[in-house]
Amino acid sequence: MTGNDNRSGISDSSTNQGQTLRRRAEKIAREKAAGTPDNLKALSPEEMQQLLHQLQVYQIELEMQNEELRRTQIKLGAAGARYFELYDLAPVGYVTISEKGMIQEANLTAANLLGVAQNVALRQFFTRFILSEDQDIYYLHRKHLFETGEPQVCELRMVKENETIFWAHISATAAQDADCDPICRATISDITGLKQAEEDAARMARDWQSTFDATNDAIWILDQEQRVLRSNKTAERFFHLPCSDLIGKHCWEIIHGSAKPISECPLLRARESLRRETMELQIDNSWFQVTVDPILDPAGQYAGAVHIVSDITGRKQTEEQIRNQLDELRRWHNVMLGREDRVQEIKREVNELCSRIGEPIRYPSQEAGSADSEDPK
Repeated sequence: MTGNDNRSGISDSSTNQGQTLRRRAEKIAREKAAGTPDNLKALSPEEMQQLLHQLQVYQIELEMQNEELRRTQIKLGAAGARYFELYDLAPVGYVTISEKGMIQEANLTAANLLGVAQNVALRQFFTRFILSEDQDIYYLHRKHLFETGEPQVCELRMVKENETIFWAHISATAAQDADCDPICRATISDITGLKQAEEDAARMARDWQSTFDATNDAIWILDQEQRVLRSNKTAERFFHLPCSDLIGKHCWEIIHGSAKPISECPLLRARESLRRETMELQIDNSWFQVTVDPILDPAGQYAGAVHIVSDITGRKQTEEQIRNQLDELRRWHNVMLGREDRVQEIKREVNELCSRIGEPIRYPSQEAGSADSEDPK
């Protein structure tokens, strides 16, 4: 039923009511005419004038009443149209359910949600449109409503006439009908889109957390006061504390066990520079690199930080090994240079000795060269 149909029905009803009133008025007029004296000439002019005045006043009263009736009919028509728009065309479904669970009233939106005509929805059990797996949710919802009389809300899956499943938010209040029997007045809202968005957000959060936890670095999200808001699994392993014990603490409490940050704290520097700051930190026999990236608000002001602690012990050990190897190579290089210098010195001494005795010295390499030159081909 559309708004025009509704207003047309009200107009037809008003016309029929007017015709009925006219017939009643004509009947009353005939009855009164039967009791009127046959000889109006017997009335004096003053009486005739008075009678005419009364008739005119009565006519004016009738016209005023008729005008008031028309205004009332217009208001009723407008009220009916508003009722149709507010009730039947409401953005949520309205239903009235008996104590036995039967739908007694349903607006057009509710009928459309259930996928049936408005008149078909009536006298149907409401549970017919609830997914079997969620029947218990509705049972407890309805039980608490009638037992406590307090408003109840629930979320469950409903089934349209064509078997399409949708998520519904149901808000119900207890009331009584004209016979003082308990009834339930409920609103139905389709929240399928909201549920899908919640599922998508939850999936994205799980994916983000999985990535957050999979990294080999200990990562914290810090608030503006340098307290840990979020922590990944690696941080638990690094500092041997459950995540619940890390949340809410200052980073320096966890890393240094101090009541305030150290003087070289990269977090303090990042808060001032508003850019990445790093430092290397040795704890016992382990080395760590601390990296702090500031988080800025839309105005470009410091709002927190991403605090990353990377275990660089392996890198440091490799660097130490490389340094040791370089030192060893330098030592051997120096040794070899010393040996070469000594060989040259010995050669000079031998040459000097030979020159004194007048006998040339032939070194093994020179002898090998001479033998090759004398070898016949």
